[in-house]
Amino acid sequence: MKTTTGPTLTEEMRAVQKQHPGWHVWKSSAGRIWAATAENHTGGSGTTLDAPTPEAMHREIAVQVHEWEACAA
Repeated sequence: MKTTTGPTLTEEMRAVQKQHPGWHVWKSSAGRIWAATAENHTGGSGTTLDAPTPEAMHREIAVQVHEWEACAA
C-alpha cells in the first residue's frame, strides 16, 4: 500500500485557484495544469496559461498579474 503525505493534486490546484480569485484552474488530459481568467488589463480578451505543476502555475499567474500591474502604472 502506498501512503502519500501532503496535499493531492486536486487540493493543490484548488489552493492556487483560491490564492488567485478570478482564475479557473484545471488539469488537462495530457497532465498539464491550465488556468484561465476573463480579466485582461491590457485591453484584449481573457488570458489562458499552462504549466507543468500547480506550484509553477502559481508563479505563472503571479507573473501575469505583475505584468498587468506594471502596464497600469
